[in-house]
Amino acid sequence: MKIFARAAIILAIAVSSMTGAYADNYPTGECSLNADSSTITLTVSNGGGESFACTASCQYKITGQRPLQTFGCNYALGANTPEKTACDLNGGSADYFSELRPTKFVCQPR
Repeated sequence: MKIFARAAIILAIAVSSMTGAYADNYPTGECSLNADSSTITLTVSNGGGESFACTASCQYKITGQRPLQTFGCNYALGANTPEKTACDLNGGSADYFSELRPTKFVCQPR
């Protein structure tokens, strides 16, 4: 019984260390508002040596309107891609956007 418990602990440590190593090389993506809240920009990067196909979204509100809307973007990230703009959404005037929720994204190796 003790052998199985020890084996389970060793396996758990091995899996967690592999996951941590992969997380260090996983792409990043973040939506942000520009200084006058007229444009939402999705900024992405990939510090790893693997290429990815990604999709990202963030929810936002337009000034004076109640419902949340969703800005979505599909993009490809090559290996070792420095920070760059993948997509943007132009509102057209200052203070067009009033709220921006956290970015959600997922990537798959290509």
